[in-house]
Amino acid sequence: MLKEDALRNLGEDIRNMRKEMGMTLEKLAEALDTDFRVLSRYENGQAEMGAVMYRNLIQLYEQRTARADLLQQIKKLSPQNQQELKTIISSLAGI
Repeated sequence: MLKEDALRNLGEDIRNMRKEMGMTLEKLAEALDTDFRVLSRYENGQAEMGAVMYRNLIQLYEQRTARADLLQQIKKLSPQNQQELKTIISSLAGI
């Protein structure tokens, strides 16, 4: 019973992470190079996610949330500072 509870709780965490990233089950499966049915089983606590898959999920989550946080910070900049940032990014892209 303890393992089933742990799998169910982990599944809920996985689902919450996916939703926080704004991804469908299919899009997350594509990003993790797996089948959406496999992810569905993880989310429903019917299967145990391997360490590599879990690491990949965490990395994707961290990248997506960091990007979202950065975009929020950029939106808080004044229009002039936003334009300066765009100029800097454009010049860096040419390097």
